[in-house]
Amino acid sequence: MKVAFVSNSQGSGPLLETALLMLVERHDVDRIVPIGGAMRDVDAVLIGRRRRFPQAVTWTEKGYPDYVLAAVLEGVVETPLIEVERTEQLAAAVLPFDVRERAIDVEGRPIAVARPGEPEPEGPIVVSEAPGRHGVQRRDGRIFVCPGQMRDLMWDDEPASCALVAMAEGQLYVGFLDIYGDLLEEATPIEPQ
Repeated sequence: MKVAFVSNSQGSGPLLETALLMLVERHDVDRIVPIGGAMRDVDAVLIGRRRRFPQAVTWTEKGYPDYVLAAVLEGVVETPLIEVERTEQLAAAVLPFDVRERAIDVEGRPIAVARPGEPEPEGPIVVSEAPGRHGVQRRDGRIFVCPGQMRDLMWDDEPASCALVAMAEGQLYVGFLDIYGDLLEEATPIEPQ
């Protein structure tokens, strides 16, 4: 199982869209978890894709005028079926961290997700937007993973990045990817020793 974590894009929809499609198509992730305010951004990306690449709407449907207007404004007369399928594949992979979940289970290993304004969650591995730079920190016998920023290709000397957590050789690893899917550095084992 592969789980990707993306943080708030601060409204940089095209950058986030590129990263999300990369995660699904190039890295075949099972689940994308938006953290912090990223769920709003991901929703906006999905809405934008559905507006740009709508499924056919018959003239008798209520949304037909909007469909025609969007087609004219976007210059899309007929949506390529592949784009509709890409949007639905992306939507199926995006699963926000539900407040009832204690942690995300990655092949039997729990990964907690920090929420802004809430106490730090329990668990040996915690994913958080802070400090905003991609990386792994070890504190008090716990491991903290920050996926990095998604606001700009390069912001404050930090490239746009996301975290990909997967099991390899019986151990949990995290890799930090740029928006095109290339590793920014070698994947790191993240299980507590």
